[in-house]
Amino acid sequence: VLQERNAPIYNLATSQNRSYVEDPNFRLRFLRANDHNVKQSVNQMIGFLSRKETYFGRDKVARDITLDNLDDADVDILLSGLYHIQYGTDR
Repeated sequence: VLQERNAPIYNLATSQNRSYVEDPNFRLRFLRANDHNVKQSVNQMIGFLSRKETYFGRDKVARDITLDNLDDADVDILLSGLYHIQYGTDR
């Protein structure tokens, strides 16, 4: 499905770190979130990679984002409690 789309952001990610985007655990996140609907999962993964490029830059598309990648304002928002990161699954 990815080859059919020929998504430039996916091509960028694979050129940076093929093992990141081809990791089964990475791909399963999207499949599980979309009840194993492949097309929806691909669209969500492409959107995820695109948002990473938008918010963190082209050089971080194919790697995990850490606290070191956030500026002081981003860290302040995280620490304010405005957003809550839930561990585990919601199902």
